[in-house]
Amino acid sequence: MKQYQNKLKELRDYCLKEIKKNIPNIHINGTMEKRLPGNLNVSFEGIDSNELLFELDSYGICASGGSACSSGDNNPSHVLTAIRITSSII
Repeated sequence: MKQYQNKLKELRDYCLKEIKKNIPNIHINGTMEKRLPGNLNVSFEGIDSNELLFELDSYGICASGGSACSSGDNNPSHVLTAIRITSSII
């Protein structure tokens, strides 16, 4: 299990490194220290989430433009609000 968690963390960190290298104006939601190994939560300033999701899907990458707890709602989820993510970033 530990080996699997380490591999997930390695993949997550690689993904974040590539995002930072190629996309300006990103914001990491939450802390990287207290995060599950396979989780990455990033906001992209000025990028339409539907267009981003369509493009990611064309490369076989699964992602969501919001959380399940705020499905169908254009307001930030209670989770993002709780970690003090402002609506200007989301």
